[in-house]
This record gives sequence, structure tokens and C-alpha cells, in this order.
Amino acid sequence: MNIPIGVVVLLLVAFPGILFRFFYRTGFYFTLSSGFKGSRRWFTPASLGSFTEETAYGVVVSLLFHLVVCSTFCFDLARTVRTLIDPTSINSISTELVIQFVIYSLASSVAGAALGAGLHHLVRSLHLDLLVPFLRFPNMWIYTFSGEEHVRDLIGDPQRIQTNSLGTWKKEFEELIKEIKVIRVVALVGSGGAAMEYTGALESYHFTGDDLNRIVLTLVNVKEGSGVPKPVLGDFVVIPARELRSISVSFLR
Repeated sequence: MNIPIGVVVLLLVAFPGILFRFFYRTGFYFTLSSGFKGSRRWFTPASLGSFTEETAYGVVVSLLFHLVVCSTFCFDLARTVRTLIDPTSINSISTELVIQFVIYSLASSVAGAALGAGLHHLVRSLHLDLLVPFLRFPNMWIYTFSGEEHVRDLIGDPQRIQTNSLGTWKKEFEELIKEIKVIRVVALVGSGGAAMEYTGALESYHFTGDDLNRIVLTLVNVKEGSGVPKPVLGDFVVIPARELRSISVSFLR
């Protein structure tokens, strides 16, 4: 096998699956913090895996994708790939074959990205990721701070929900989400010694990969030990996640 050409060809074959994964995990998520209440914010994927992991995932998804597409449009992808990576046929590869493979690769990559984005929209629109663990997105902080996990628990057992119509589930879920007015956070902060307790309304939150990076609170009171809470001057208090010992989240209606 011609190794450089083989690597390029295999990556192009895997690319639809990689793009599917990327665009499925990218999109709009509910936010209910005071600065964005009732709106949606765009989140890129949390941390991607290693190059090997992402490529392996892409190959598996792509194989399923190529199986359907090639059988539908009668394109012999396997023969084309064998011809392109076979060192004995390097001088006999036609320009037409290369053009066909490039066009197929581009079209399948666009289709993979579109399918990923479309599935993301469908899952988030119907809130299916709250019902089906397999569809869950990897960053659990989004579910905690958006109030979605809280509302799902209010509605009841997921098995009972799945027996209802999706329309009823969606309507009930979104009505309860809209009732939340303030997200109250009590954060115990301190990297050593006595901890400070900060209480305030969640303004925003930020990530590094899958991990919480910092939270931003407004209307904050701070208490040291068993002392009396005192208001903090300023509009916002930024708390790095590495300083958090514990965090309590309440949803006020």
C-alpha cells in the first residue's frame, strides 16, 4: 500500500463520521442565567477525544453512512479505495476516478455535517437527550445550570414520560422552564484555610473542554465562616472553578 496516499484516502473516508460527531455536539443550548434568561446560547463541542479515538469513531459512523449511500447510488467505494491505495496501480489511476472520489468525499462530508446538525436540532427541539441516555451531550454542567435536569426531575420518571406523546412532553417541559425566574447559587470558595460562602444569582458560566472554568454571579452576598453575610460591591463576582469546594443550585419561580 502507498502509505501517504492510503492515509489521505482513509481520512477522507472517515471524514463524514468525524463531521457528523462534531456537528451533533455543536449547537444551541438553553440558558436561564439572569443575563440570558429564556434565550439560547451557542456551545461548541466539549473536549474532543484523541486523534485516534475521533478517527476510529469517524470510521465506524462513516462505514454505516457509506454502506447506505453506495448501495443507493451504485458507487463502488471499496473498489475505488483499493485502486487508489494499491502501489501497483499508481500509474494507471485515471483522472476521472480521482475526480469521482473527490466529489464523492466532498458530498459525503457535507451530508455527514448536515445529518449531525439536523439530528442535534431534532434532539434538542424535542429534549430527547433528557429521556434517552445515549443521546446525552457530554457536558453535564449545561444540564445543571440550564435547569433542564431539574425540570426533567419535576415532570417525573423518564419511563413514564416515554409512554406519553413527545408533543405533550415538550409542551410540559417548556412551560416549566419558563417559570424559572432566578438561578440562585451558593458557592463555597477557598483553596486553603477558611472558606468563603458566596450567594448570588447566576449570570453566566464558562467551560474549558468538558470542565467548568468559572461562574459569574450578580447581586452577591459573602459570608466567612459563621459570620454575617455582607453585600459585595460591584456588579459581578467571577469565581474560578478551581476555587470551588462545593456549589448549590436552586431554581426560583
